[in-house]
Amino acid sequence: MKNAILTAVGLLLLAGCALSQEAPYTDPQFGRETQQTLDRQIANTTAVSTVPEGMAGIQAEKVMNTMQKSYDVKRKQTNVMQIGLTGGSVKK
Repeated sequence: MKNAILTAVGLLLLAGCALSQEAPYTDPQFGRETQQTLDRQIANTTAVSTVPEGMAGIQAEKVMNTMQKSYDVKRKQTNVMQIGLTGGSVKK
């Protein structure tokens, strides 16, 4: 009986949402400002269509290898939550 009531209530709630006509009639300008802001942040809009100029392949390979090796360095792990309390135990 409890499941039947919960199912009926759920179906009524879903039916109420189905009658809403707002979704198909959203604002056609929705999101345009965000897209314009993102477009303004691109420094070179023709970068996709141009061939990059720079180092020759041999020199660029050395630079890339050096950069990749920099990520291999193991850093000492520190305890961020250390608050300086030492020793002792709680006496009851």
